[in-house]
Amino acid sequence: MGKRTDKELSLAARMPERKRAGRCKEGEIKTIASMDERVCKGGTNLKKEESRDYITAAFRYYAAVKAGKAEVKTIPEEEDFDAVQKTLELLARGGRRYIVDAVKAVYFVDCQKPISKHTIALRVRRFAITMPADERTVYRWLREARRICMGIRGLRL
Repeated sequence: MGKRTDKELSLAARMPERKRAGRCKEGEIKTIASMDERVCKGGTNLKKEESRDYITAAFRYYAAVKAGKAEVKTIPEEEDFDAVQKTLELLARGGRRYIVDAVKAVYFVDCQKPISKHTIALRVRRFAITMPADERTVYRWLREARRICMGIRGLRL
């Protein structure tokens, strides 16, 4: 990684964090406060949580096992299943049943089919309409459920 020019540093200092982190075009260099420089490959999302896809897959796997479409075979699968189950129980006992409902509405539907582009966004929108909540709020609920599950599973937050 090369040194940044004065112009790049002044631009980075003036731009708010949420504006700097986001999608970038292929081959573009994105500057973020927590990183020096990062080259995007294929327009990857720089805000994305490292373990988001893993935990999403764990929720979907839990739903498949509960529906009888899959079975627990290995120790890591068992640990994922237990972490999701404990997460849902913890949220339900803590009076946050609405988060459990959001997880079920978004991640448990068609759990065996691969997720196509915008599937999660459409499910979030549908849930936000049926439950009087903003889409951004539903995304926060899903993030909270994922982070709790990551903590129970022992993954880095």
